Amino acid sequence: ALPEVVSPECAILVTPRSADGIREAVLKLARDQDLLARMGAAGRQRARSLFSWEACAGKVEEQYLLAVHEKARNR
Repeated sequence: ALPEVVSPECAILVTPRSADGIREAVLKLARDQDLLARMGAAGRQRARSLFSWEACAGKVEEQYLLAVHEKARNR
């Protein structure tokens, strides 16, 4: 998984193509509704903070400013 997208607070990572791993992760969440709720809330918060319009626009703006300052410095 991509660390930019998934963190241990909001996902249970399993071995790729592991039916047993997926089954165990689903059963763990089905048996623990509090964990399910905490992971869901953490995932929503992570998505809002990393991938909202404001967060993405801020990152693009930051890169433009770095490029402008670099160009000015190289004159």
